Amino acid sequence: MYRTLSMLVLLALLAGCGSGNQGADNAPAPDPEPEVPTVRAQRVAQAGPALMPDSGALDAAPAVVVKLLPQMVVAPMNKTASVSEVSARGVHDGKWLTLRLEWNDSTRNDAPGIDQFDDMVALQFPRRPGTTPNIMMGDATNPVVVLQWRAGRQAAIDRGERPESRHAYPNMSKDIDIADLVGREHGSPYTGAAHAGNPVSLPDLDRSPVLAHVAAGFGTLTGFAGRIAEGRGAHDGARWRVVIHIPLGGESELVPGLAPGARSLLAFAVWDGAVQERGSRKAWSPAWTPIELGN
Repeated sequence: MYRTLSMLVLLALLAGCGSGNQGADNAPAPDPEPEVPTVRAQRVAQAGPALMPDSGALDAAPAVVVKLLPQMVVAPMNKTASVSEVSARGVHDGKWLTLRLEWNDSTRNDAPGIDQFDDMVALQFPRRPGTTPNIMMGDATNPVVVLQWRAGRQAAIDRGERPESRHAYPNMSKDIDIADLVGREHGSPYTGAAHAGNPVSLPDLDRSPVLAHVAAGFGTLTGFAGRIAEGRGAHDGARWRVVIHIPLGGESELVPGLAPGARSLLAFAVWDGAVQERGSRKAWSPAWTPIELGN
């Protein structure tokens, strides 16, 4: 009797195991991982500074929409960013990579003044394609390049005059200029940031509205000497369209490995001057977006 009962229990257990395995075999396969949106820069006959923000060659390129979040990692933080997404698309001609960035912004902020700030957009990518740096300004092993377009800098270049107080306050009067008394050379220390070599404050109007930087972690952002990247922005009353042109291949000191057929990564940041965003107060993409350059 005991043996018979034990045999029945064993058969029941085996039957249960068999039915469990059958259920596992018939279980639906897990859903595949969603494809990460990729900026695919197609090859065209002409890219680079000849392409304006409204160029048809860019209209035909596929766009990728990247979600942005308020920067809440380091102080000073930005609790509520007014820009929630930016779209990116690109083309290249073997010599230049042109990326167009678009985002909603109902105000155009490009004039200097007290408590007035520029609309801006920045691209970040690894200086060495094939690496994955820390997205927060890179790291000592894997540096990043940051290209920042500034609406105010473009406006100054278009005017042919560097930003001055009179542009924001046309009715102001100026009694004296230190440089008029002691000469430009001795008066230079009184020019503040320009004397210190801050590229934002330098009076050179032959440069691009896109400032190039390299970084290898927090506190290491350094202006890149020379006119490296080009760009242009246009505001239609509701949104910005900005093109940034990056030289490719061995001609580029900025990113020597970026060339046709290469894969790399992009990150984005947007500043809305109307709500006093500047510095770390911005909207940013907390994850890398892949980019591929067609052959």
